[in-house]
Amino acid sequence: GAKLAGNTLTVNADAIDNTGRIQALAGSTVNAASLTNHGASSVVLLATDNSASTMTLSGALTNEGALHGGGNVTINAASISNSDTAGISSLANLNLNSSGAISNAGALYAGSQLNATAATTFTNSATSSAPQGTLDSGDSINISANTFVNNSSINATGNITISAATLRNETPGGDTREWYRSFTGSDTNTGTNSYYNFPDQYEEQYWSKDWSDSQRYAGGTPAFKPQIISSGTLTLQNFSTASNLGGVISAPTVTLSGNGGASFTNNDLSLERKDYRQSWEIYTHYIALGPATYDNHVRRNDNGGVLQSTTSIGSIGAGIFAGTLNAGGFTLTN
Repeated sequence: GAKLAGNTLTVNADAIDNTGRIQALAGSTVNAASLTNHGASSVVLLATDNSASTMTLSGALTNEGALHGGGNVTINAASISNSDTAGISSLANLNLNSSGAISNAGALYAGSQLNATAATTFTNSATSSAPQGTLDSGDSINISANTFVNNSSINATGNITISAATLRNETPGGDTREWYRSFTGSDTNTGTNSYYNFPDQYEEQYWSKDWSDSQRYAGGTPAFKPQIISSGTLTLQNFSTASNLGGVISAPTVTLSGNGGASFTNNDLSLERKDYRQSWEIYTHYIALGPATYDNHVRRNDNGGVLQSTTSIGSIGAGIFAGTLNAGGFTLTN
């Protein structure tokens, strides 16, 4: 690809399709219908110094390479997609604003504040076998969206604030646990009671059978835990529905604030085993002393199986970890 360079760079265009290098020394202003940074080797260097840069797109930003600025970087677009080969970064503040969705499978980095607003959905994605998207900030991270989904990694040296009506920190694929019969015992005679009650003989045999049902992860144990980690205060707010499913939410101070009547589900995806015992009787009523019978080996008083115990058999170590936890405005399922 070719190289487009300047001291300061002002671009007004329809669609921009970059397979090479676009570079400015002292800040850029880009106005276009869309911008596609094609391939992992494509580069848009908005500023090599600490000058601020702004990119305004009426359509989509699709980034497969590197988009970087030494100063504040502000990107306004109808949608923002950062692929698993891509990075969008600023040594100062990185501001991402989308009138649609923001999807990240690569790296988003800010030396100072990382601010992202999506009118619809913000997704930090992963595959079922490995994390992908990363959000890292030398200061704070602030995200606002209608729906927020984190399947990978978000880390900030400062505070993290996430505001969304629907908020999900969860393993890719969600809850894949399933039950299976892990043990089946044999029918066991635990005792016999024979007695005579004039004019007949009676016999009661007591039987039982044990079995266990256990949980396992369909497709195998999750390879990693999605995480949102702050070294300061971590705030999840304004949600109607929120969940932490097999993920880690961690900070010295964690604040969970629902919008009133909201719900929050915290599930560490631990595995359980349930042990059951079924018991019944085999009843025989002889005519006099037998061997003829009125009732011959009749099964009765069968309880169908009663839960005896529940045991935890595995955990991936997920959960909410905080020195101080503030919570309100929602119903908790834990």
